[in-house]
Amino acid sequence: MAKINLSVSSVCLIIGLVLLGGVVAYNSIRKTSDYPQIIFPDGRRINLIDIADTDAKRAQGLSGRSSLGSDEGMWFIFDQEGIYPFWMKDMQFSLDLVWVSQNYQVVDIVRDVPIPLLEDSSLPTYANTQPALFVLEVNSGVAQSLQLGDQLKWVD
Repeated sequence: MAKINLSVSSVCLIIGLVLLGGVVAYNSIRKTSDYPQIIFPDGRRINLIDIADTDAKRAQGLSGRSSLGSDEGMWFIFDQEGIYPFWMKDMQFSLDLVWVSQNYQVVDIVRDVPIPLLEDSSLPTYANTQPALFVLEVNSGVAQSLQLGDQLKWVD
């Protein structure tokens, strides 16, 4: 039988590589946010960076942020289903707006909402035509695969 000669440095290198592999595997499956995720019907996951569940948070929204990751979004929660208009005050990037019913069904979508080029008093509003309880804001183009009636999933 052949004898294997391993130096201490070789053993340390092997252990280090095994540990590194474990860290890489862990990071690939861990959540990137303390907030829940929204899963599209095609399997795309949106990491919620914030949940706007108060009047103050809903008024602020993503205004003033310089960017949003391609897999990130903001989730707005209202007290009851209704028609909820949005505007792009102080936005620095374009958005897709997705209105969602209480059972997580897509009821309206406005795609590619541009950054504002007008004064606040002249900014257009974008509203749903069907009652919604939630609104998802994502980067422009992210909601391209969504259609009215699609079912979203909420994952804690």
